[in-house]
This record gives sequence, structure tokens and C-alpha cells, in this order.
Amino acid sequence: MVRILPMVLGALLVFSAFYVGVARPWKPSIHPPAREAVGERRPDLCDKTHRLFADAYRRGAELLSQGHYRAALSALGKAVRLNPDHAGARHRHARTLVTLGYLTWNRSLVKKAQDDVRHALGIQSEDQGLRRLSKLIDGLLKRMPSARRKRTKR
Repeated sequence: MVRILPMVLGALLVFSAFYVGVARPWKPSIHPPAREAVGERRPDLCDKTHRLFADAYRRGAELLSQGHYRAALSALGKAVRLNPDHAGARHRHARTLVTLGYLTWNRSLVKKAQDDVRHALGIQSEDQGLRRLSKLIDGLLKRMPSARRKRTKR
């Protein structure tokens, strides 16, 4: 028993050092998962504005995935207004606009989506998802009739 006690105490000391973090062989994650979803914070955004942006962005992405397009458009529009240089917010806002524009056959919504995609491509030109969305919008605009002129009686 006398021989075992020092070994047990030594093992407890080593495990307690790992538990407290003194001898941790790995680094804990610096960024929480939410930061990866929202993106890095712009230095000119204050904490309150960044929190509002992150909440609106997450809510809009959730509503978009559930198929609530009008509510997602509102939330993502707020996110784009709070941080206009966030490519992910622009991308999701454009996807929502394209979906609503296609479902209602509204050319002006698709044109707004095209502006969003162009702005986002200016920020992240290598994003393949944005390039595919841009091609889809161009094809959709070719198929949609332009604004019709009123016919006058002669």
C-alpha cells in the first residue's frame, strides 16, 4: 500500500495539471463557432453593431433555409445595411431576391440580386457559389420580359 500511494498521488497531480490547463498539450480554440459563421469583425464596427449584424445574419440564414423568403429578405436586408461589405450576407440576400423574383416573376427583384452579386464578387472574386449565382441570374434575366410599354390607341 505504501508503494502504491506515491504512484496514485503522482498520477492525480499529472491529471490535475491537464485538467487545470497548466500542461495542456493543445491550444483551445480562440474563435467560437459563431465567428466562423458570421465572419471576421470589421474594425470600424462597434460591438453593438456587430452583435446586431450577427443576429440578423444568423436569423436570415435560418429563415432562408426554412423557406420563409419574405422574412429572410427582411433579416438579410438588415444585415446588409449594417455591414455592406460582408460577402456572405450579400450572397444570401441575393439568393433570397432571386428566389422571390423567380416565384413572383418580378424582374426588379432579380436586378437587385444582380447588383448584390456584383458587389459580393468585388469582395470575393474567387467564390464559385457567387459565380454560379451570377450565371443563373443572367440566364433568368434573358428569359424574363423587360418592362412592357403601354400601348396607345391610334
